[in-house]
Amino acid sequence: MTKKVDITGQLTPDSTPHNAAPNMSTEQSSAAEHEQQNLELALWASQEAIWHWRPLCDTFAITRFKLDRSKDKFNGSRADFIQSIHPDDLSLVEQQLGQHMQNIDGVINVAFRFYHKERWRWLRMRGQANERDSAGMALQVVGTIRDISEQQEQLSRLDHLARYDALTGLLNRRTLLSELQKWAASGAPFCLVFVDLDGFKLLNDTLGHVQGDAYLQSVADTLRRELPKTALIARYGGDEFVCAFHFTADSWQQQVARLVEVRTPFNFNSASMQLKVTGSLGVALFPEHTSNIDELLEFADCAMYQAKEAGKDGYALYQAELYIAKKRKVTMLSELRTAVQQQTLKFELQPKFNALSQMTGAELLCRWYSDTFGQVSPAIFIPLLEEHGLAEALALLALNQAADYLDQLLREAKPVLMAVNISAELITKSGFLDKAAAIFDLRGLDKSWIELEITESVFLQEAKKAEMALQQLRSAGFRVAMDDFGTGYSSLSYISRYQFDTIKIDQSFIQDMLQHQKSRLLVEGIVSICRTLGVNVVAEGVETEQQFQFLKSLGVQRFQGFYLAKPQLFSDIQQQLTHNCAASADNKVSESK
Repeated sequence: MTKKVDITGQLTPDSTPHNAAPNMSTEQSSAAEHEQQNLELALWASQEAIWHWRPLCDTFAITRFKLDRSKDKFNGSRADFIQSIHPDDLSLVEQQLGQHMQNIDGVINVAFRFYHKERWRWLRMRGQANERDSAGMALQVVGTIRDISEQQEQLSRLDHLARYDALTGLLNRRTLLSELQKWAASGAPFCLVFVDLDGFKLLNDTLGHVQGDAYLQSVADTLRRELPKTALIARYGGDEFVCAFHFTADSWQQQVARLVEVRTPFNFNSASMQLKVTGSLGVALFPEHTSNIDELLEFADCAMYQAKEAGKDGYALYQAELYIAKKRKVTMLSELRTAVQQQTLKFELQPKFNALSQMTGAELLCRWYSDTFGQVSPAIFIPLLEEHGLAEALALLALNQAADYLDQLLREAKPVLMAVNISAELITKSGFLDKAAAIFDLRGLDKSWIELEITESVFLQEAKKAEMALQQLRSAGFRVAMDDFGTGYSSLSYISRYQFDTIKIDQSFIQDMLQHQKSRLLVEGIVSICRTLGVNVVAEGVETEQQFQFLKSLGVQRFQGFYLAKPQLFSDIQQQLTHNCAASADNKVSESK
């Protein structure tokens, strides 16, 4: 068994330095003694020990100045000293001492672990030869030694904080990426699993952040317990975790399936609440799917979203076509966001007509031409905008455009009712009404020329809140229309409970009413109820003469559809309104004759 040496364990009386000059005068001796005292005081204050090493005679001495100003001394050989150095650090210390002795390295500066007082301590040793022979070999080396255990422990704590997640103790994202790169370099196949907790936000909001954090810790414990000891497990961010483990053949399937099936009880306020540790898992395989770590993470993330779309609480394996679709969506969203910010979206107007085929209004329709994807359908980009929080920006952009058009038509004395589609979620959003009203108030425009078209999904929110929002819109001066009427579950009840200026019958009923009796009866009933309640009706999606004539016979007041006019530029609307005004004037002149 290796003997450990305590550097304070061998005490010897102080002795005259080996290189002290003989026959020194009393004055010189006093000055040297004073200088020695100053040096000892400085070493005491800095808590550094001084060491001497004479390589040729192999003597190694250490003097430590304690807090009570007494001295501890160690005298022995280099072998006596290095036998207490940690085996992992021994070669580094030996190398520095050996190279310095041979004048290869100019300064000794090394940190190492040293066994002292029943524990490993970190020491920093610095030194330099102050005497060499003619061949350059060191005859004496002098330096200092300092205990840096506290600093090293602090650095170790900082390193731990930099490498691990503070809440769960799992690897953090940066460390995970570094370790995955090492795994990739080895070339051995491994499975990467991206885990996203289903419904964690609701749990966090319901129980509070303290309980939410405890839940995340329970998930971390579950992953540690269920995955192999050699697995990499990281908290990737929020309620997302990433795991990686090596596998053979198709063994990854059993492991991932087990993760999906694991259920862990969670205690809340000392009462056992059986909250399930479930999640949507995305799986990507190295190197089968890719040998690039960044791509592998992207692939697993894409697969995770596919698992969510498939119903959550399960896993999905990466598929190239799904990733391509996701990348396309991400690229499209980026371009769309830029288009909204730079206001490069275009708008067209689809006219609305009365029973005499005279234009009485127009609906503002957004159009987007992408450099990458060409002309993109509103059915694709409008939901994308709403999904990513851009609905308000688009609505305000549309209202500004409608205000510009209305202002121009009023100057030309030929205004028509301008309809603008508004996302249902915006109606109850704080501050939106004020922003919308300001657009027209600042221009001095009458808001009754603007009709806000809202779908029935507004009522999926709190009914009272939706009702109040509709009243506020009408009180502010806007007209309000229910768009796509008939597609919801309680459409008829909405007519009686809420105040709408206009009801737009969904085009699906218009298209089928001449072929299917149920659709025809529904259209007849809607028109009859609206007439009784004094609500205007617009039939949208009118595409044939037969549909137009039948709807007129029911008493429908306004019509919209390709049969009458397709969406067009504002300049075309201006020309048509000018033509209508001229025709109306000619008719009046003819009648007067």
